[in-house]
Amino acid sequence: VMNMPLFLPGALLQSFLGGGNNCGKHSMKKGVGDWFVPLCQVVSCSHALPMSTTFRHPHLIRFDSIVDLVYQLAMRDDEALLEISRRMGEWNRALIKEDHDFWRETILALRSWN
Repeated sequence: VMNMPLFLPGALLQSFLGGGNNCGKHSMKKGVGDWFVPLCQVVSCSHALPMSTTFRHPHLIRFDSIVDLVYQLAMRDDEALLEISRRMGEWNRALIKEDHDFWRETILALRSWN
């Protein structure tokens, strides 16, 4: 299981990078200003991103710009990164145990159904 620290774009940056699939076509309508696409992307992603798998992991490090990423990398020493790695390992082991327990209970329930 991968336990290395992961740096991911924050919610606002992520919405600009890949959000709002339908925003471009709506921006072509007459009377829509340049402000529409960025706002549309933020609004269309704001409800979905917090529920995505990557945004729910507590040990991920999010950055809001390239400058923020460089700053966060510079401010963390080896000990801080090792602590993040340790927390990732604990989280991953808990997820594996939860999956194992779920499937064990499911199989036992199906076997007892007959």
